Parts: sequence; C-alpha cells; structure tokens
Amino acid sequence: MPLAAEQIDDLVAATLQTFGSPSFGMIAQDLPDYPIMNQMLKKGAVKLSASQTLEHLLMVKQSKNARHVGLYADDALAVQDNIKKINGYWRNTTNNFIYDVKERDFNGTPEQIVDLVWTREMDMLLGLAEKMELSFWQKPTDSTDDITPWGIQYWLKLATSGRGFNGGDITGFTAGPAGLASDTYTKWKHYNAVYSNFTDDDFAEEMRRAFRACSFQSPVTGAGKDDAAAQGRYKIMSGEEVQEGLIKMARAQNDNIGTDIAAYDGGVTFKRLGVQYVPAIDQVWTSTAYPVFMLDTAHMKVAMNSKNNFRMTGPQPVPGKHDVRAVFCDVTWNLWCTDRRRQAVLNRV
Repeated sequence: MPLAAEQIDDLVAATLQTFGSPSFGMIAQDLPDYPIMNQMLKKGAVKLSASQTLEHLLMVKQSKNARHVGLYADDALAVQDNIKKINGYWRNTTNNFIYDVKERDFNGTPEQIVDLVWTREMDMLLGLAEKMELSFWQKPTDSTDDITPWGIQYWLKLATSGRGFNGGDITGFTAGPAGLASDTYTKWKHYNAVYSNFTDDDFAEEMRRAFRACSFQSPVTGAGKDDAAAQGRYKIMSGEEVQEGLIKMARAQNDNIGTDIAAYDGGVTFKRLGVQYVPAIDQVWTSTAYPVFMLDTAHMKVAMNSKNNFRMTGPQPVPGKHDVRAVFCDVTWNLWCTDRRRQAVLNRV
C-alpha cells in the first residue's frame, strides 16, 4: 500500500537521525582518501561558540627596555604598544538533496525508502567532503571574496628562493593574513624554503632546518624534545611526488629491505613523524612545485562554529513544488592560524 506524503517525510526524518558516520567507499568519489576531512575537519577541529568573528591577541614585538646599570643610575622608562589583535570570519559550506513524494521508490516499502535516503545522503555528504577537503588547500580570490574559506594558501605561501621566515603577505590581501601585515610585523611571517632534489644534502637538509626553525618536537622519547601532547599535533603532509622521492631516499639508505618493492609505501617518516600522503594536494598543485607542509595543528586549526557543525535540516517543502522536499547539511567553519612562525612549507623550484 502506498505511503502518504506525511508518512514518507516522517520516515525520511527518522532515517536521517539513525545513520552513523558515512563511509566513502564508492567509485563516485574523486579523491582516494580524505585525511583533512577526517583528521582536521571532523575529529581535530576546535569547536567555538557562535560569535560573529574569530579573534586572537598576539604580542608582535618586545619593548627592549632591559639594560645594564651602575649604582644610583637613573631609570629609563618606556612604554610600547606591542599587542595586536588578529581577526577572522566564519565561512559557510552547504549541500543538499531533494526528493518528490510521488517518486516510485518512495511508494514502496519502508526498506526501499531507507535505502534511497541513504544513497542520497551519502551523495550529499560526499559532495560536502570533497568541497571542504579541497578548500582546505586553497584560498579566496582576494580580500573582496567573503565567501571562500581561508585555506592553506591564504596562510602559507611557497618560496621562490632561499630559506627562512620569508613567508609574508599573500597577493590580493594587502592588510595581511587575519588583518596583520607581516611586512610591518615581521614576526608574523612563516618559514619556507626551496629544494631541487630528493637527496640528503638537499631535501632532507631543508626539512631538518625547517623542523628546528619552527621548534617542532618529536613525540618519541629520546628523539629530541619530548612532549606527550605532540603525538598527533604535528603533521607533515605532501602529494605523491614527494612520497615517491622519500621512499627512494629511504630505500637507498637501507641495505636490508628484502624483496618488498613497496617496503616504505605509506610508512616513510621524518624525525619519527609520518609523512602523510594527501591526494588533494595533487589536485590543487598541478605544477612541479611538489610542496610539503609541516603544520603545528595547535596553532593551525580548523575552527567549527558549534551552532552549525554539520547541521542537518529537513525534510522541508520546496517553494513552488508542493510535493518536493529538501534536506540540507550546513557547516560554518574556517581555517584559523594563531602562529604562522610555527608553520613551514617546502617546495621545489
């Protein structure tokens, strides 16, 4: 017996509430893996209250009043405004699916409806995941773009030569990242460097220098500074070419790798931190820059608005289509960096 429209809507709503975490094991996906979505957007994100903006106070310079003195010396007093506030703004990402209560599949058994709702919700969530995964590595067009999230390219820029804290302001954003001009406040610049070859005295050396410069800490006892909180805090991420280069380096320095020609595939480490393969990097950087990102996620974090954190609404009627219903999933978020000096990017020239 066909179900009434209100019965279908009630069943759809109940079905959406019972679905667990989606699994993207399907051929419709464009990316083979979604590490940013799983690690930083869902599990690692910081949940913030529904304020209008993101704010953080930074000490940008020292007063430099310390001095050596003799007996009965006069005091030298000075005051300096050394605190600045950076500001960020929420960005909104949405996706949806619709159905018509007259559809053949919605006039069968409850099992048919559950299966159909599941496939349409998966399609909706997959589209949302891919949009956010890629957006993490991109940036707005310029300062007039108030819709696109602030991705990695907003916060970090590739080097053209040399090494050091040379990652300044991003083209198109004259006020600087989060409204703080790094040309004026140079401690707001991040570390970047270039490499040419995957060798110990080139790529590996630049990685080591960046590691020290940004004060990364190893999560393993006996491997430098120890910090229990460092486990999972530091992320080294790259695309496929960097992965292959590292595997070749690892194989070259190991005389006992046996017959496994993929002995280090997925297991290459630097300072005992895994170098993670992120497919989206290859989608965004189609050139031969081959960047590798060293992120301190205590200071480079996805901020999620607690009031709009993958919020599901619907089913609700579509205006002008009395038998059509829409279901929406909405996320209010942005990528938020509170210390650029803790971040590094290496790229090939």
